[in-house]
Amino acid sequence: MHLEPFGSRFPELAFDECRFIIVQKPAGGVKESVPAAMYGLIEFYCSDRNCDCRRVTLQVAAMPAPQPLVTISYGFDRDDAMAGPFIDPLHRCCSYGNELLALVEEQALADPEYVARLERHYYQMKAATGSNPALLYRRLDPAAVQSLIAHKAASKKQRTKQLRLIQKRRAR
Repeated sequence: MHLEPFGSRFPELAFDECRFIIVQKPAGGVKESVPAAMYGLIEFYCSDRNCDCRRVTLQVAAMPAPQPLVTISYGFDRDDAMAGPFIDPLHRCCSYGNELLALVEEQALADPEYVARLERHYYQMKAATGSNPALLYRRLDPAAVQSLIAHKAASKKQRTKQLRLIQKRRAR
């Protein structure tokens, strides 16, 4: 499995739809060791054309320094034994990685819209790598289908609007 950052193929979308978690100051309890910062969740997906792993790898980095503090693996098939989320043991982890994992679980992965966005990004990456659409769309969650349709419609509207603006400028 070769992981590729979502932003390598879709830089503008990755920038626009990046999820951030802001920790203002330690609140005590389990997460008190997490320093105050803005943490970005940087998405990575498998770029193997023949793989349908249906997973995302999230690197959590304190902004603006993009050094990953913890790498979290998350599978879209919730019944899978390895669905996660869990800290990826193959990557470096900071001393407060477990607390960051708990923050990501409660602040991001508990949000169905965010999870649907991640799944939509998964399918966009798979389509960009030339994967077989029949293989990919057979297990797509209905909520993710609606999210994908809405995103495509919004993108088409935006492209049409931009094209009209360009045509108007040329006409002047």
